[in-house]
Amino acid sequence: MTSNLPGSLELDPVTEVDEGAYRCRVDFRRERTRYTDSKLKVIVLPGKPIISNDNGHVLRSLIGPYNEGDALVLRCETEGGSPSPSLTWWRESVLLDDTYMQVTSDRKVINELNIGSLQRHDLMAALSCQANNNNISQPLISTVTVDMNFRPLVVEVLADRQAFSAGHVVQLICRAIGSRPAAVISWWAGKTQLKNSKSSVSVDGNVTTSYLTFRPTSEDDGKTVHCRAENPFIADSTVQEEKTLTVHYVPKVSVHIPRHLTDAVVKRGHDIFLECHVIAKPPVSEIVWMFEDIELHTNKSEGIIVTNHSLALQGVDRTKKGHYTCVATNAEGKGSSEPVLLRIQFPPVCKPNQQVVYGASLNEPINIHCNVEAEPPEVTFHWSFNDSKDVVDSLTFESNLTKSVAVFTPRKHYHYGILLCWGRNEIGSQTDPCAYKVIPTGTPQKPLSCTINNRTSVALEVVCLEGYSDGFNQRFVFEVYNVAMKKLVTNFTASHPMFSVHGLSPGTQFLITVYSFNHKGRSETWTTKISTLFNSSHEISAPETDWSGAFKPVLVLLCAVSGGLVLVILIILLGVKFRRKQKAKRKSAATNNGEENREESLTLKASGEGYAPLSMLDDERCPDLIPEIRSTLDGDLIFHCDSVRWPSTPKNAGQVQNIPMSSPRGSEQERPWPALDSFLPQVATVHGLSQESGLRVKVLRSSPVLRRNISGEIMELAEERNTEV
Repeated sequence: MTSNLPGSLELDPVTEVDEGAYRCRVDFRRERTRYTDSKLKVIVLPGKPIISNDNGHVLRSLIGPYNEGDALVLRCETEGGSPSPSLTWWRESVLLDDTYMQVTSDRKVINELNIGSLQRHDLMAALSCQANNNNISQPLISTVTVDMNFRPLVVEVLADRQAFSAGHVVQLICRAIGSRPAAVISWWAGKTQLKNSKSSVSVDGNVTTSYLTFRPTSEDDGKTVHCRAENPFIADSTVQEEKTLTVHYVPKVSVHIPRHLTDAVVKRGHDIFLECHVIAKPPVSEIVWMFEDIELHTNKSEGIIVTNHSLALQGVDRTKKGHYTCVATNAEGKGSSEPVLLRIQFPPVCKPNQQVVYGASLNEPINIHCNVEAEPPEVTFHWSFNDSKDVVDSLTFESNLTKSVAVFTPRKHYHYGILLCWGRNEIGSQTDPCAYKVIPTGTPQKPLSCTINNRTSVALEVVCLEGYSDGFNQRFVFEVYNVAMKKLVTNFTASHPMFSVHGLSPGTQFLITVYSFNHKGRSETWTTKISTLFNSSHEISAPETDWSGAFKPVLVLLCAVSGGLVLVILIILLGVKFRRKQKAKRKSAATNNGEENREESLTLKASGEGYAPLSMLDDERCPDLIPEIRSTLDGDLIFHCDSVRWPSTPKNAGQVQNIPMSSPRGSEQERPWPALDSFLPQVATVHGLSQESGLRVKVLRSSPVLRRNISGEIMELAEERNTEV
């Protein structure tokens, strides 16, 4: 291009064949020709690097995931380029490998990256392959990111307590850390997998927690529970932790008997030892032996020796027969053994509380039951009748273990008497026979042990025991007679001898009769006389014939009480009379001094009526107090020297009610005279005054201080003044 100076050569586009030497020639008209030589070098960029794995698969962006510890082989190749490019591996800004290989025939450059074992820090590592053949352009880059799987790092088992209680729900916690993706947790007891568990994963997925809920038993004590955490994408990635269970449980108790004994059977008079075997966690704090639910204690006089785990019974007899239990206690509770039945071998003895009296008519067969206690219970029986020999044909019997039933038929009058029954087992014969009395059947026996209960002034109760009736139903009759009137008051018939009667007269004597009857007749009668109690609220009159009867303590007591009441009334009358005399003396003394003190007396004045002067007591008796007033125009008005009461509303016109404000001297209730500085005047009641009446109170000079309480206010008068009330 010569149009513009200086001249230039443009190649567009530049191709690989344009490379070479170029000369610029300039010719001048008057100068020599000049030459400028230039060498053009053309750079051809290589192709973009391609990353593939060892299997030839092209890899882009995120690759993997690869397991922790796996080897990673990456192949990077580029084609073309002039000059031939360099091919390198980089991790971010760190050069990993620059050993590339050129293949001349294909004009390819290859670089293979080999990582022997991937580690946790290789997670999400960006691996870049760069191709570069100049320094004037950016290198060509291909990048892949490594994704990885991690195996669990740590597994730990946690528990909310160190020891568990058998039968109570508990929870174990297993935590797995470091697995990617989240670990799978399982629980195992030996070779058995425990299913009752739940799992949760943290937000970042790094922690997996599993909760195992179960109910341990005593058999679980000492067993080991395993918690296993594994990454299912990594073979042999299982990590486990174990927990040895400590289980507390109530004692397991059993009673062992000596080997030479069979089924805890021992002969009477021998000794026996019982052992209590206990398995418990924590250890037991107390062991107790029980006999028929009653705690046993050492009692050498009865042959009982308790020593912790052992129970010794010396010289056993049939009273030691029964169930024995060992009870052990620890912090978890009480454990009891199965009851052990101790059987004491002894010869037959009569069983208590059985029927011993039988009734029968002539030629009437009856069944007589003979019951004994024996160990072993295989007993043979023998019967006899009062040493008589001619009743053999009248007696037959059958036996079954400890029971024998004899069928006896009395044929003559002397066949009634005592039947004897003996038993025998392999231990020996019965020492004392069982005796059964056979009596002629007839009327029932009269009621037994009758007593009078709950006797009051108007009621009483009779309780008896049933007499013998040979098994026949009997009924009981209760009759009450009034002794004085010789009259039946009431009667009852009942199936049991218990009677109560009400509505009787107080302080009255009655005849009580009780008897029974069955289909064969009536029994003898039980009779007694009894009196109801006196009632003080009723006047009791008795027939004249009763005064001539036997000595009655109740009458004496009544007379004594009446005499005491009369004596008390006489004493009260004498005291009243004496008091009136004392008042008369005081009135006379006041009258003598009335003329001198009339001008200073307290005047009562009613509207429309006159007034009368009032007498006063001497100053020595009532110093500085309101004088005593004896009379007014409307009746007697009494003022004590320490009290005056003025009512606002009269109750009964024309009447005067005297309320003493102090007790007579010498009495137990005498109260001290009030002090002047704390004195509040009280008042007596005056009747017959109208509500419109006005009263004038004059305070004497001899009374320096008078306190009045008017409408809840206290007023003190320190000088002589007249007050309208």
